[in-house]
Amino acid sequence: MDIDNIFELFGEEPEESINDHVVCKGDSGISKTPIYKLGMYKKIIQNHVNFNTRILRLFKDANSELDIEEVNKVGEALVFGRAWRHIQDINPKELDHLIAIYKYSGDDLNKTLILGISFFELHEQYERCAILKSILDKSQEMTT
Repeated sequence: MDIDNIFELFGEEPEESINDHVVCKGDSGISKTPIYKLGMYKKIIQNHVNFNTRILRLFKDANSELDIEEVNKVGEALVFGRAWRHIQDINPKELDHLIAIYKYSGDDLNKTLILGISFFELHEQYERCAILKSILDKSQEMTT
């Protein structure tokens, strides 16, 4: 079996079109939009919270000598670091960013922002806390 032949099965990246206008081809730039970035932050934190309990239990059952608290700390550092890369450029003073905050505003976003603030406060990264707090304030304004 030739591995190169497998990739040829997929051909070129598909294009979607409406009335002969290309809608999507490869990286459409969506990952650079505020709505994508805010959504990814929220999703990463939520998935971490849901998945963390299960994975820690699995590690604990698999290896009783493993320091579960250390595994948890490393996992949190990776998750919040990755989530930060998505949300760091959100600026509640810009219109398209405000629209993204409005779309996601609510308890779920607010909880993930509070978790982020708590994590970065614990690690004395106060600039990050300030950015997350400004987003949280706008989200809370929009939900009241």
